[in-house]
Amino acid sequence: MHRVLLAGAIVALIGARLLFVHGDPSDFPQDRNIAAGMQIREAVRDYPLNKFGFETIVGVCQSFPATPEFPFMRIVGWIAGSVGKDPIVACRLFSVLMALATGIGIYILGWRISGAVGLVAIWMFALAPMAVFMGRALLPDGIMIAALVWAVVASGAGLSEAPKNAPLRLAVWLAIACLAKLPAVVFAPVVAVAYLSVAGWRNWRAWVYCAVSMLVVYLVVCLWYGLAPWWPFSGLARLSSGTNNLLSATDVALSAQGFELTAMRLVLALTWPGVMLAFAGWAVAQGKPGQRAWVNTFCILSIFFVLLTIGANTYWAAAAVPAGCILAALAAVEIARFGRWTVAPLVAVSALVLWIDPGVRQIGRYLATQPQLTDLRRAAIRLGDNGPSIFYGFDLDDVAWFVDKPGKTWTEAPGDLAKMRSWERYQYLYSSRMGGEPAMGQLFRTKPVVDTRAGDFVVFSVNEKVRFGENPFTPSAGGYTPINPKDFVQTGAFTIQFHTTQYTASPRDPLSIKMVFKNSPAPPPVGIEFVHAATGEALPIAPRSGGAWFNRWCMPRIQIPQTTPTVRGEIDLNAFVQMTYGFRLPPLMPGGPYTIRLRQLDENSAAPIDDGINTPVTVNVSYPELNAAPLKINLADAVWSHPTRIWKPAWLGKETCVWALQGDGRVWLSPRLAAGRYRLKIRGRGEYVGSDPRTRWPILEVHQPGRSDKKIEFRSSCAATHEIEISLRGPDDFIRLRVANPMIDYSVTRPFPLYPSELSGGSKMIELMGIEFLPVK
Repeated sequence: MHRVLLAGAIVALIGARLLFVHGDPSDFPQDRNIAAGMQIREAVRDYPLNKFGFETIVGVCQSFPATPEFPFMRIVGWIAGSVGKDPIVACRLFSVLMALATGIGIYILGWRISGAVGLVAIWMFALAPMAVFMGRALLPDGIMIAALVWAVVASGAGLSEAPKNAPLRLAVWLAIACLAKLPAVVFAPVVAVAYLSVAGWRNWRAWVYCAVSMLVVYLVVCLWYGLAPWWPFSGLARLSSGTNNLLSATDVALSAQGFELTAMRLVLALTWPGVMLAFAGWAVAQGKPGQRAWVNTFCILSIFFVLLTIGANTYWAAAAVPAGCILAALAAVEIARFGRWTVAPLVAVSALVLWIDPGVRQIGRYLATQPQLTDLRRAAIRLGDNGPSIFYGFDLDDVAWFVDKPGKTWTEAPGDLAKMRSWERYQYLYSSRMGGEPAMGQLFRTKPVVDTRAGDFVVFSVNEKVRFGENPFTPSAGGYTPINPKDFVQTGAFTIQFHTTQYTASPRDPLSIKMVFKNSPAPPPVGIEFVHAATGEALPIAPRSGGAWFNRWCMPRIQIPQTTPTVRGEIDLNAFVQMTYGFRLPPLMPGGPYTIRLRQLDENSAAPIDDGINTPVTVNVSYPELNAAPLKINLADAVWSHPTRIWKPAWLGKETCVWALQGDGRVWLSPRLAAGRYRLKIRGRGEYVGSDPRTRWPILEVHQPGRSDKKIEFRSSCAATHEIEISLRGPDDFIRLRVANPMIDYSVTRPFPLYPSELSGGSKMIELMGIEFLPVK
């Protein structure tokens, strides 16, 4: 039975991690993952396997200032990429292998205490959320943890006598751990104490062997990291400032906030039931003289490691998982000895606490990817390779990795706008973040085109569908109709005229609108809205022009090109620019006539600064056919004012997400159902904010034009289904959803948050997982 349970634990350990093995490096920590991918790509390109030699070995194994550890992952990825395999998948599989090695090492250490402890410990490690996350990550931590566990195993911890060649083996494993991550030196006393405990505290040879082993490890570390063996502290300060400023965080680590953060990170690493069992296991270990020394040292230094690295990221706390699993297993086995009746309550309480543990959801966020970057890759392929490019992402290289084209990152561009005027002009911008930066007008030949259709990125080309300097009052080769100058509409500092005033379109069909601009020298940014004639609802339908789109702005923006200088160096105020904008109307857009409204936007924030003007343009939206209930709604087909998608863990690389409503977000949808009564079924979950239980949960407002609003309170962070009855007057009828009581809690002042929501105070949010219209029974 023992072997069956052990084999089951190994299968569970491997299977739980293989579920999240994929080639997308945009999961947490995105900067480290994509930086590793860029380094692997450069190694494969610069050092082909068919030219293997000393130069290749040096080039592939070189370290970088931000990642000074030995590049185990880079070597694995380079080998995989050189033989045509996905290097990211290969590195993740290598992490799975390291997790398996760690689990087996934990089992051996637990088995030396008792067979049951080893079995429970490996099962805990197999299913612990943080261990699952680290066991398929592109991080060197998995190598460090595996090597540390096997260094303790090699030292003879838990045995009655020291194994042969123990000093040599523990030195090799400890050196590997320190090369994978320098702070692993913190655990060196665990290995020394474990070895001396079994070799004999009065055995002078054991002390000599141990000292020689530690000296060898020290010299290997100094050699690789460039430290002076006689005075390593200046080198350590350099490494600290280049990575996570660990040394500068020592004052904070010894503060009350530092201890608080350490406790919270231990909970994140071990979960609440794991921490409670681990502390109980520590008490049990005090009654085991043969195990007490190394177990206590392992436990204390694991906590100290988390405290020391509070200036680093949260995943560093994973180093405490092996000791935590052994202690928790020790407690679980001891509690079970009181009788079988104690096992069921223990499992039930642990499962309940684990269910409500917010750290489990946080690990889910760590496992989530950013598939909009995959969309960006597709857009880059579609635009082709012409023209110089620049990349602008949340992290330094995220966009550069996914686009995979020659170009510069935004951080390589000069920050001085005066220099940009004489700097090289770029034709393509690939970005995962935009916020109205004024530098855009200096970097590119025209300003960006804005759209909300495809996700949180922008791609634009400045030479598509744009005609400069042609007088639109006379027919051209394009055959458009002459335009009356009196039809121009004054909007802020420029004038605009629509090619025609009547348009008809159906959702899913492209709508093309031509506009002619009579520019000023510096036209302001302009947003566009479709105003529903029957209800006055302003829907933010995004324009496309020049092959561009993105949704970071408060409202969709149209491109207003600047006029070109004349020969005398002045601006020709009479220059005309004709632009063609394409609109892709969402399939669930309410039907009926719309008027286009233009609103002037702030140059930097892109927030509207006026009430706008209604143009003499009418767009008639009609549907070719009706739907029938029951009808499931695809939320991606609705109209969103602030589209927010929350990405879920990528199981086998599959992209999954839920749509979220928060703050000023709105969503409009027209089910195109015949007139009648229907049951509206909405499935979702709420995120609460604030300490007042009466107001902290979000309320969903279901609005129908001309009728009283209906409200649904989401009083749980677990998914739930709510039903209300509504009546539709016909196929053009629609509903609008929003959070009726938006709030952000600014009262949270904790300086060291465990979860991102604690950093910002959090906001009321409703995750929408499904909407369905059902006939009334």
